[in-house]
Amino acid sequence: MDVAQDGIEHRTYQEDKEDNSYRTSSVWRIGTLRYWRNQGNNLSKRRPALPAEDESSISGGATLRAGPFGDYVSTRIVHQRGSYALQRRRCYQALALLDRRSRFRDILPIMAGYDDLPFPHRQCLLHSVRSEPDRISASMNRADMWRRIETHPKAWDMIVVGGGATGVGVAIDAAARGYDVLLLEQSDFGKGTSSRSTKLAHGGVRYLEQGNIGLVMEALKERGLLLQNAPHLVHDLAFVVPNYDWWEAPFYGLGLKLYQLLAGKYGFGTSRILSREETLEHLPSLKTEGLRGGAVYYDGQFDDARLLIHMVATAFEQGATLLNYVEVSGLTKDAQGFVDGVRARDVETGGEFRASAKVVVNATGAFSDLLRLKAEPSATPMIVPSQGVHLVFESSFLQGESAVMVPHTSDGRVLFAIPWHGHTLVGTTDTAIATATLEPIAMEQEIEFILATAGQYLTKAPTRDDVLSVFAGIRPLVRATGVASTAALSRDHVIHIDRSGLVTICGGKWTTYRHMAEDCVDQAATLAQLSEKPCVTHHLRIHGFHGAAKELGSLAVYGSDAYEIRKLIETDAGLSERLHAALPYVKAEVVWAARHEMARTVEDTLARRTRALFLNARAALAMAPAVADLMASELGWDEVTRTKQLAAFRDVASNYVLHS
Repeated sequence: MDVAQDGIEHRTYQEDKEDNSYRTSSVWRIGTLRYWRNQGNNLSKRRPALPAEDESSISGGATLRAGPFGDYVSTRIVHQRGSYALQRRRCYQALALLDRRSRFRDILPIMAGYDDLPFPHRQCLLHSVRSEPDRISASMNRADMWRRIETHPKAWDMIVVGGGATGVGVAIDAAARGYDVLLLEQSDFGKGTSSRSTKLAHGGVRYLEQGNIGLVMEALKERGLLLQNAPHLVHDLAFVVPNYDWWEAPFYGLGLKLYQLLAGKYGFGTSRILSREETLEHLPSLKTEGLRGGAVYYDGQFDDARLLIHMVATAFEQGATLLNYVEVSGLTKDAQGFVDGVRARDVETGGEFRASAKVVVNATGAFSDLLRLKAEPSATPMIVPSQGVHLVFESSFLQGESAVMVPHTSDGRVLFAIPWHGHTLVGTTDTAIATATLEPIAMEQEIEFILATAGQYLTKAPTRDDVLSVFAGIRPLVRATGVASTAALSRDHVIHIDRSGLVTICGGKWTTYRHMAEDCVDQAATLAQLSEKPCVTHHLRIHGFHGAAKELGSLAVYGSDAYEIRKLIETDAGLSERLHAALPYVKAEVVWAARHEMARTVEDTLARRTRALFLNARAALAMAPAVADLMASELGWDEVTRTKQLAAFRDVASNYVLHS
């Protein structure tokens, strides 16, 4: 470590990695400084002027941390006292000092101190980034994760059970605060609900009609933060509500205008009433008979499974240890009867182990009650599982770049028809089910309902033969007294602490995962008497952050990781070969998934690292042998394992193929 005369520590990456002393301090993170080697970057011209005050007024220490590849440095300013405004001013001053002493000409500070800028300007600042790739400092693989567990000498601060959006969100939040975190997932990350959504980052128009203003405002804010922190995976999308009765235009127009106003500075676009001609410009494939016009509003769209995998990488980069295919078989308790750890089993090897923790978080979604019963056999069930089904068609069924939103269907839900990865996604249903399963199957009445409803609005009415893939997901809704329909149950999240000290977080929406995690970690840290540390995820970039991902073509969903995948292709031209003519995926993506994204099965790669199974089930089945060959080479499978993998994938994929 080198301490310059200015009092700023200049540390190597290894020194910072080995020294975790800052974790015990009252650290107020102001974000990341990135050195841009591109001399054409004029971003500094758009940065607000920094206050020019005496350097000696800065209190606390500033740590300059060089990245493992020399690509970036992050700065932590430690404040032991002072108001937020004073802290922010001092952070500006510290940034000014670092700016003057930087080795490169251009510096981009991404920091909470930009809160005084209007949100659209801050968005412009973030999205104008043209960065070198955010390389991960170490390969994220299962063997390294196991070594972390085996060499861990003491109790974890927090063990999170469940590797969906909620659990991984908790792991990110806790690790980013400096807590020691272990996450265990019984199957693959996102195997359950988190990969089976409607692919919308939205506030929820239907919840506005229900009068749940608080949930809508929270979700709209989180939608904006998602776009800010993961622009390579989240984008805005125009939604059109077609009008066929005279009263619909003013009614929906007013409601959508309120929806826009509730978003405030996090708004995505201006809603307005459309004429008949404008409606058809947005949606050329919409039925014209009786069409009067429409209303357009803007919401967010994302790739759920890809976002989750990048969130896993983000948690890893923040210091969390995460393992898929490890089932928590039981909970351990101390002498007072409080939960103090887990018993777990490696699904791949059958090996069992115990891990102790100061607090255990149950983030298992639809399976939350199963873990609660292991802590307290008399626990009252909290979860009411509800199934939602989606059908996928060719893009020709929804021409144009806008989505259709049908505000009222015969079952009281909203139905969407959305352009997604060059296909048309239509859903969803809301059907109460008795029990949750890892691989839910679409019911015949749900399929017929979607086909019939879509046929009422699209000129080309879809049939069973047109369905490329069908998938079902389970919503972990929280039980409420006096509510008969699952569609009417609130999507608010609930944090429940059992008498045994098990912390359960359930309910909520994909869009609000970050806020849910913040609430959960606050409660869990208090319960475990961990040192108090503030949440820092409001401005924490998700792994792969790239402000111009569209320029990366079919690899856009990888963000900055696309550069590394291209390097694989440069090394071996054969990896550029497409796996199927109907889908854009190439062999290099399979290799990347096995090496760096903890894909362990053929299904992991075809369902959640790529989205082949969700887009075209028959094409995914045709791709499976080639994927198995590539994964066998990467993971050391023998022929017996390869054959078992293909058989297991065919069993799962059969649920996604709709037969006539």
